[in-house]
Amino acid sequence: MFLRTPKNLIKEYGSWAMITGFTDGIGKAMAFELASKGLNLLLVGRNPLKLEATSKEIRDGHDVEAVPPSMIKKKKGAIVNIGSGSTVVLPSYPLVTLYAATKAYLAMFSRCISLKYQHQGIDIQCQVPLFVSTKMTKMKTSLFVPTPDMHSKTCTR
Repeated sequence: MFLRTPKNLIKEYGSWAMITGFTDGIGKAMAFELASKGLNLLLVGRNPLKLEATSKEIRDGHDVEAVPPSMIKKKKGAIVNIGSGSTVVLPSYPLVTLYAATKAYLAMFSRCISLKYQHQGIDIQCQVPLFVSTKMTKMKTSLFVPTPDMHSKTCTR
């Protein structure tokens, strides 16, 4: 994080970004980080109550909006999907099969749509963090286990 020069995200990607899985943990931290940089957000989540609560929290704290189809028209944009390193590092993920399978699907989906939209100026990435101190992992923060906020700050550089 300290060695990379920060990107001007709006200049690089335009004023809109899309984030999936934003209602908690890394996705939520990423949404707040991108909003703090002035990017408008399209937020995609499963839980309508959490979706509305987090959207309101972001709108109240930052002067940002929801994304129109203008990403394609402007030939600029970024879509950030929150995956999991568990799909890359572990040979199997017992007891959380649906989670691991969904994250593996999201990684492949991201690669495929990235190819589809790269010529239109839209960058699509699937972040695959391994160890992050979230409610789900219940890991303590350390030098090698960042908080969701620290992970998001590092990713936006």
